[in-house]
Amino acid sequence: MQSINKFDTRSKKIFLIAALFFLISASSGCIQDVIHSGENADYDPQNINGYPVTLEKRGMAVPAVVEITPKEKYIGPECKITVIFNEKMDRASVEEKFRIYNSRDYPFYGKFIWGTILNTDKEYFDYIPVKQLISDDYRVVLLEGAKSAGNIEMPERFTSRFTFKPVPLANNELVK
Repeated sequence: MQSINKFDTRSKKIFLIAALFFLISASSGCIQDVIHSGENADYDPQNINGYPVTLEKRGMAVPAVVEITPKEKYIGPECKITVIFNEKMDRASVEEKFRIYNSRDYPFYGKFIWGTILNTDKEYFDYIPVKQLISDDYRVVLLEGAKSAGNIEMPERFTSRFTFKPVPLANNELVK
């Protein structure tokens, strides 16, 4: 019985020393500095898995442009701009944030025709300028803040450039 009591007393002392050491370390900020530095800068104490909580981890996609046409040099009789998104979008916010400029920063206005790609979550729009584009370099911009249908904002501005050269219609192709 005597040896068991000695062990219990020794265990209590070790436990108290370890607890005291932990309290001193925690109060000096050592643990806090390690957790909030470098790769752990996005540490969240309520997140018991230790992974940063992102929209993708919660099963939600961040809206993004996945394709745009025309690309680089385009020659044709007219020019429409097609923008494809990775998911359904809030059309009003996209139309508000969409811009097209020529090389002199002159804006070109147009109308939007929206559609959905079958069997996918992707959505697109065709932007048809009100006036025929002239031979020039163009910049297409979708400002940050355009929203998905789930009210998630695009975090970054999307920019694309292309050069357009209209091709005149042949005499027999004139519209009557």
